[in-house]
Amino acid sequence: MKTVLRLSVLLAVAAFAGCDTPPVHPVFTDEQEVIDDAIVGVWKPAEGKGKVRYAVTREGERYRAQVTNEDIDKQKSPMLDVRLGQLGKLRFAHLMAEKEASRAIHEQWALLFVPTHMFGRYEVNGDSAKVWLLDRGWLQKAVQEKKVVLASTSISDMTLPITAQTADLQAFLQAHVDDPGPST
Repeated sequence: MKTVLRLSVLLAVAAFAGCDTPPVHPVFTDEQEVIDDAIVGVWKPAEGKGKVRYAVTREGERYRAQVTNEDIDKQKSPMLDVRLGQLGKLRFAHLMAEKEASRAIHEQWALLFVPTHMFGRYEVNGDSAKVWLLDRGWLQKAVQEKKVVLASTSISDMTLPITAQTADLQAFLQAHVDDPGPST
């Protein structure tokens, strides 16, 4: 079983708590998409860091993920589509609802839901992984204080959707890769 070194792991937040900085547009383009079979497997947090498991599979050129939260009576998330991309020296995972699920939600609820994505920067070393997620509190404060420019809109104290286009989001991520504040 693989061990996740940081529990800010890309899948748990998407499936159970909701990513609090979801972008409306993808983090990378089709041309930047990569194959990285190092993420395939069942991942769990480091000992004593929670009971959420992440099962990542590869189906053809795409990856899929399912999250199981054993603290919530072994509740499983719907299947998620996972895309992997390379921005400079950094790898990112981009998660979204499966196309069939998105289509079903759209057919039932139409304009009441806006599809968003979740992303995280990741590194896999053997059977361990590190994942960094964008910290909503840092981003919200930095935008309000005009320390950074990134199109976003606050819809609650808990969620700050990023409305920036893909190129602008990439420029922001690459400009702040070494900053200690933006990542959790």
